[in-house]
Amino acid sequence: MSLISSLNTAASGLRVASQGINVTSHNVTNATTEGYSRRTLRVETSLPALSGGFGIGTGANPVGAKRSADIFVNRRLVDAVGQDSRSSSRYQTLRTVEASFDEVSQNGPASLLANFFDSMSRLTQDPSDGSLREDALTQGERFTDGIQKVAGDLQTGRESIYEELEQTSSEINNRLSQVAQFNAAITASTTEMGAGDFMDKRDQLIHELADEFGFTAVFNGDGTAQVSIGGHAAVTGAEFRSIQVQQTAAGVAQVDLETGSGTVDVTDVVGGYFGGRLDAQSDIVGFEADLNTFVDTLGTAFNTQHAAGFDQTGAPGGDFFTFSAGSEAATFSLDTALAADSSLIAAAGLATAAAGDGANLESLIGVESQLLFAGGTQDSTEALGAVYASVGRAVATAEMDNYTASATLDDLRALRDAASGVDLDQEAADLLAWQASYQASARVVTTTNQMLAELMEIVR
Repeated sequence: MSLISSLNTAASGLRVASQGINVTSHNVTNATTEGYSRRTLRVETSLPALSGGFGIGTGANPVGAKRSADIFVNRRLVDAVGQDSRSSSRYQTLRTVEASFDEVSQNGPASLLANFFDSMSRLTQDPSDGSLREDALTQGERFTDGIQKVAGDLQTGRESIYEELEQTSSEINNRLSQVAQFNAAITASTTEMGAGDFMDKRDQLIHELADEFGFTAVFNGDGTAQVSIGGHAAVTGAEFRSIQVQQTAAGVAQVDLETGSGTVDVTDVVGGYFGGRLDAQSDIVGFEADLNTFVDTLGTAFNTQHAAGFDQTGAPGGDFFTFSAGSEAATFSLDTALAADSSLIAAAGLATAAAGDGANLESLIGVESQLLFAGGTQDSTEALGAVYASVGRAVATAEMDNYTASATLDDLRALRDAASGVDLDQEAADLLAWQASYQASARVVTTTNQMLAELMEIVR
């Protein structure tokens, strides 16, 4: 009886060592797999058997492979992934927008504004000179084209955010569905190793959702995860809710999450990459409003002064610039009739004045330095500079936020690696230990078999 017990005990040692080698092999193979969490074999001592009034050990049993994971760190890491992606996305988007506000080259709005008023100053040398009049119109058209280009770049950037969101929504919904499926697989799994693999794959999907959309997660005691956005549950157990993307009448993207009775607008709580894009969208809308206000104020003042003068035929001046309410910068241009006939520039102060009269021209030039903006505290150059400054401040803020978020993410990734990462040196040591355990158990089996064989010979 004791020899048979010894044989069974040694066999259990072989099983434990074999499973230990399998777990170690799994760790080594996945050492570079993104999102993998190290496994540790859990072993329990078998219940003893009674023989002759004594308790005799019966070996050990492998009861599962524990997944090394810190739930708190993992939850913080999901949040940090979303914040880093959000700040990075906003920063990169605003850097692209900033390039449109070129302060240095001759093609930037500020330079074009200065060139336009310089051409009007040159016209004072001889208001009747056709070439000087044509030059003023050319510089005016370059100025309006420059403003239109910036407005067009802003509009394109804003609309591209909606288009990108709309194209990605189906992939986001697919990932939400997969998280729900993995939750179901985790609860249905009959082995700890299998459940752990499902958890790793699910957690990787959650990180992708956090990276792209800022979803957050709560990891439950049963191994499942609840995924939310702004406090609204998107995945609970094996159930998920999809998102929808639409473009509002204002031309901006809106993100809705399905509910049991309809949808809820979650645009303001979207994080991750698209949260950063939506943040930049809000910035762009502000830049557009500032640019529209600049054009409306400057264009109206210039047109008003132009109407107070007279052209070369003695007729009152018409509009110099034209633009549409609500999209002033995008529609900013020279008046069509004026652009085709430079004699319509109302440089004269009197209808009966000679062609060389530049009395109104001096007043038109004076519009540049009038304090028309910011409650009467800024002239046109300062007002355009303020628009530049608002873009620069937004970029600088986004850059600092990105730096902070990246540092936080690096720290949490280091914590996650410390808790869940695979150390190949440690795995090599464990492999040697399991090998030695296997060899020792095998030696016990061999010795016990020999003793049983000798015993059988004696019995015969």
